[in-house]
Amino acid sequence: MPKYNEVFKLNGDDIGLIENALRTQVGIPAQAHLPGGSLEQLHGKLQTPCAKDRDESFKFNTRDIDLIEHALREEVSVLARINLSTESGEHQENNEKIRELEELLGKLSNQKVWYGQVHHTGVPLG
Repeated sequence: MPKYNEVFKLNGDDIGLIENALRTQVGIPAQAHLPGGSLEQLHGKLQTPCAKDRDESFKFNTRDIDLIEHALREEVSVLARINLSTESGEHQENNEKIRELEELLGKLSNQKVWYGQVHHTGVPLG
């Protein structure tokens, strides 16, 4: 499993998007045991008070971030399929939601500091 930092800065809107994606897309019960803990524990990490206009630091392990990213990507996929299958006025609303989700995925990715094996001289291997 890849290794990277555990602290990510998110605001209240980001947390809302993550919680919604986890609730609607993951499809496993909150009590389910996962290698990195449970969805319930992850939900608990997200429950700290967070102002809408202020960034907060959250500590997630690698499994948490993988689960969050999977849920966000799955929600993007569902919204895109809805856009393809209907001709209603939902397109604009869905496109805006997809843009927000993609921006959040980018924000998470941009905050990752990847760690790899380092030679004893300090030079990264491979």
